[in-house]
Amino acid sequence: MNTGATSRLAGRARYWAIALTERKSVTGTDGEAAFGLWLADELRRETAFRHAETWTIEVEPGDRRHCVAMLVRGTGRTTVVLTGHYDTVTTRDYGDLEDLATQPQQLTQALSKALAMADAPAARRARDDFVSGEFLAGRGLLDMKAGLAAGLAVCAELAESPDPAGNLLFIAVPDEEKNSAGARKAAQALPRLLASAGSKFWRRSISMRPPTTGTAARVASSRSERWASCFRPPTSSEFPRIAVFP
Repeated sequence: MNTGATSRLAGRARYWAIALTERKSVTGTDGEAAFGLWLADELRRETAFRHAETWTIEVEPGDRRHCVAMLVRGTGRTTVVLTGHYDTVTTRDYGDLEDLATQPQQLTQALSKALAMADAPAARRARDDFVSGEFLAGRGLLDMKAGLAAGLAVCAELAESPDPAGNLLFIAVPDEEKNSAGARKAAQALPRLLASAGSKFWRRSISMRPPTTGTAARVASSRSERWASCFRPPTSSEFPRIAVFP
């Protein structure tokens, strides 16, 4: 990938990571219930996705929480599925900074100031991370809205590429932090969604997990753009699941 394409991909991932994080979606709240329909509207308005097909799938009738699916078509039947969750844990543990918990840029600045005189080794490492400009803090940024953002950035690249090979199916789900109702609903809908792309359903998947550094994971859309939430250790749920269907 050339430098221009890498920079464009990183910029798109950063844009979506911040936009998704700024929209609160704590599990079990009205924010989570509203997030799916909001995201679907944002995808439909996005110029890069003007030819994509977007669906919302309610978890249960009257539940109000929705899975969001978007199909970006290329050529052929092979389809790559990029999926992750948009709900987050509570913001209460941010204490006095709770009002900034979903404002990545403001929160990062506030944390940098709070850590300015820190002496503990872990606090100094966190301060150095923030000062480097390579990290952003925010509730749900790592787990896992940056993962969704990376997927959307790739979808946009495919959508604007001439005659791309294969298709991309992006799926965002609620309720991972509690009962995984969204993932179960998406799994039920997956054969139908893949049929829209002309693909068959195969039970084959790859879970991708980038390397970690110290106490924070670097979620990279390129080598030059990285984000992390400094309050949650990395777990397998933080990174997008990728499946390939022939």
